Amino acid sequence: MRQRTLWAGIVFAMATLIAVPAAIVLGDEEPGEAPSFAEAAIGTAISYQGRLTDGGAPANGSYDVRFTLYNEAVGGDQQGVIITKENLQVENGLFTTQLEFGADAFDGQGRWIEIAVRAGSEEGDDGYIVLSPRQPITAAPYAFWANTAGALNLPFAATGTSPAAAGVLDITSAGDGAAIAGRRNETEGVGDAIVGNNAGAGGGVRGISTANGGTGVRGDATGEGGIAGQFMGETALDINGAIRVWGPVRPAFRITVETGTNTCAWGGGAVIIDHSMANGDPNALLFVTALTTGGATGDVVVGYNIGSGCPVDKWVIGGVLDGQQYNVLVIKDAVAP
Repeated sequence: MRQRTLWAGIVFAMATLIAVPAAIVLGDEEPGEAPSFAEAAIGTAISYQGRLTDGGAPANGSYDVRFTLYNEAVGGDQQGVIITKENLQVENGLFTTQLEFGADAFDGQGRWIEIAVRAGSEEGDDGYIVLSPRQPITAAPYAFWANTAGALNLPFAATGTSPAAAGVLDITSAGDGAAIAGRRNETEGVGDAIVGNNAGAGGGVRGISTANGGTGVRGDATGEGGIAGQFMGETALDINGAIRVWGPVRPAFRITVETGTNTCAWGGGAVIIDHSMANGDPNALLFVTALTTGGATGDVVVGYNIGSGCPVDKWVIGGVLDGQQYNVLVIKDAVAP
């Protein structure tokens, strides 16, 4: 009769078990001091705290307790692993234990724990009594699930206040990867992967690099006709510092006159500007300056489709001397996308 009374007490008590997040159980800070977890990850275990009675009085001693996680209050599918705690010590009716069902056991959906108990002196797998109903897991254990991308309900919006030296969302990457990566996989439409909107005097998006040779903001466009950076506004581009142009197709480049190789007959001799941004475009904007190399003097004369044996689809610089060098900047006059 005593064992029957014991199990009845357990059934009643287990129905009131609660899940307590590990951060609360382990907290030992002074009042007003926020707990710090910078030295170690919290992990995926939850601290489970319960109360057990024996014949209406607080239980004392050891018990075997088995925990099984399900995705439904009744029926459903098992989630994660089955956890068995043998000889779990109960003092004055209270016990606490760590449950590690595995990171994949929680995905933001509801979870219920089925609990089975038996006296700690029994052996084998027999003697367990399954208690009813299953115990729901409260929202607190899902704090560790926020470490994965699936924990963020999308679309996500938040409002916060941050000090001047930090952001409302402040992320640091310790590896070689990006601290924040925005990807838009939809090929239709013109949506942006990341948008920065600032109603104040600062920038919508700001990039800072403190490394030697680093890049504050970088844009890559690998598709045909892609644009790595696009700026619109009353002042579309405000630059404080030098401009460096490089790559296989440069809008700014240097051309050297080689008589008989890249010249034609206009104006007593002209050098042909063969550049993909200017070829075939009479509306292109060309800025040309002559270097002192070669001894050129006077004004620089530039023309397009001028005849005299020169190509009909290219710009040329007239009145040149062999070996003379010119700096050329081409700005494309194109229709806005």
